[in-house]
Amino acid sequence: MKQPVAEGAFLVGGSLMRGVISPTMRKRSEGQRPEEIRRLRDGAARPAASASAPVMLVVSRDSDLIKLASDSVTPPWIVEQSADHEEGWRAMVRPRVKLVVIDDDGIDETARGWLLGQTRKHAPDAMVVYIASAHNSDVERHVRAHQVQYYTSRPVDRERVHRVLASFANAAYRDGRGSASSH
Repeated sequence: MKQPVAEGAFLVGGSLMRGVISPTMRKRSEGQRPEEIRRLRDGAARPAASASAPVMLVVSRDSDLIKLASDSVTPPWIVEQSADHEEGWRAMVRPRVKLVVIDDDGIDETARGWLLGQTRKHAPDAMVVYIASAHNSDVERHVRAHQVQYYTSRPVDRERVHRVLASFANAAYRDGRGSASSH
């Protein structure tokens, strides 16, 4: 019988993991002090080691895209996932968001422009990658008007997006926006 997975925030090998965690990964995180787990779970301050770590925010419900984004950067980068535009906006107002990936699949048209505007307002120095559910030249023009650095549409060229995200993470480091990626 398969063991259920847990949901929440866990420190695994010094990295913050959010979302669903397998029983194996949970065992690795059980060595944490209870107060540290509570702080992470409740969204309180992170441990000092990651207090200045740059954040990549992925606004998407696509688990493959989230994994691709996570695989594109290395610690000390923290990858946070938001399922919709409102959750994404709430995550964006926090400091250290240096790279934002917006997947417009599942976000209605009016909310897309609003989210891009909020990105520029709350994370003005963040590099932005926009993934459209289908190519549309009007959407592309609108997105680029919000100073998005990279626009692409589905189907996603995984290798190219991986290279772009790794490159943006490195550029954020060089520009003093964050820490380096090894890719």
